Amino acid sequence: ILRNSTGEEGDLLVLTKPLGVGALAQGLKKGLLEDALGSDLVATMVHLNRGASEAAVQVGVNAATDVTGFSLLGHTLEMADGAGLGAELWLDAMPVLYGARELISQGVHPGATNRNLAHFGPRIDWAAGLDPFAPQLLADPQTSGGLLLAVRPERVDELCMALLSRGCLAQAVVGRLTAGTGLRVRGRGQI
Repeated sequence: ILRNSTGEEGDLLVLTKPLGVGALAQGLKKGLLEDALGSDLVATMVHLNRGASEAAVQVGVNAATDVTGFSLLGHTLEMADGAGLGAELWLDAMPVLYGARELISQGVHPGATNRNLAHFGPRIDWAAGLDPFAPQLLADPQTSGGLLLAVRPERVDELCMALLSRGCLAQAVVGRLTAGTGLRVRGRGQI
């Protein structure tokens, strides 16, 4: 059994699916998506996390959670809080579905995005110079999102290779668990 509360300070956080499902789903509802983007959205949502969970068990991750409606922000905070730690996320390392950035920049996102920001936002330290739409991306609710895995740094390459070999949609090292509390978002890359 993999728990979401057993991460250790210094663990790297690996995400197994790209973000942006909520924004693309909202775009689909509003008739703003090209057929190819709609196909990418559906393919992402129906991709199972079985391979990711098998890779996590094989490598021996310290903690795991699925990223769903509470967004990457909410689930990262939940993982950190459960372990009595803080966390940081690296914006420029985030895998993002094609088209999600543009929709978010146009204000296309589900209502749950704003609810996630209102709920989790006070506990987040946003670095200066981030893309102005970073909060909406990281607060995007995911339907059938990927897994967020906490793994020792010396095992991260093995985990990423195991995820890749099982056809996972992403093997992105997106942050780490730290001493302290709360969540810091940093990185100067564009979302």
